[in-house]
Amino acid sequence: MGGSTYLFKLKNSAIVDATQSGAVTRFINHSCRPNCQTRDLS
Repeated sequence: MGGSTYLFKLKNSAIVDATQSGAVTRFINHSCRPNCQTRDLS
């Protein structure tokens, strides 16, 4: 059975895993020419 992985590296020590839950934005595809940025709001 196939599955999907929604891992996103923020820093050397922080990784977000949205596999089980998260906003619909977890489905945004990666791109060689990205048009958005991230911010750490912790």
